[in-house]
Amino acid sequence: MIRNSLKIFFVLTTISCSCFIISCKNQSEENTTESEQPSQKVETPAFNADSAYAYVEKQVSFGPRVPGTAAQKTAAAWMKQKLEDFCDTVYVQDVQVKAGDGKMLPCINLIGTINPHAKTRILLLAHWDSRPWADMDVKDKDQPILAADDGGSGVAVLLEVARAIQQKPLSKDLGVDILFSDVEDYGKTE
Repeated sequence: MIRNSLKIFFVLTTISCSCFIISCKNQSEENTTESEQPSQKVETPAFNADSAYAYVEKQVSFGPRVPGTAAQKTAAAWMKQKLEDFCDTVYVQDVQVKAGDGKMLPCINLIGTINPHAKTRILLLAHWDSRPWADMDVKDKDQPILAADDGGSGVAVLLEVARAIQQKPLSKDLGVDILFSDVEDYGKTE
């Protein structure tokens, strides 16, 4: 069931990302009339759902990616390496943040940049941490969750988008920034 849900999510996300990228125009294109615009065939990178699913599996294999755990550090190192494989530049923001309950938490945000000198930019982001408690579960409310269909799938889709862009690069005047934010899922539902 999770695999089918993820495939549907990946397909819908791919369609959304493709439509978004296709709909981006530069200023000179906006200033021409329809009859003046040359006919263009837009080739989009191929999105591989199996590859994205493997990225979810890899993240889940680390265990719950709760701030302050070994899984957080291991997952962050793996995601940094994947971003380095697919992006031109990678930035790591390793900080401490204060949670709503007053606890200080390690936070590792990762940013992968494609075509860093392009002035026209698209920001894609997903959080990658998982909740330290399953407060919406009916029986294991105090147990951490794996977040395969939340943080895991968001990261997987964006890694696959980055891989696909690497295979079929964008024009140099369009840049993409991929942000993986940490400590987003920490906190009570209320």
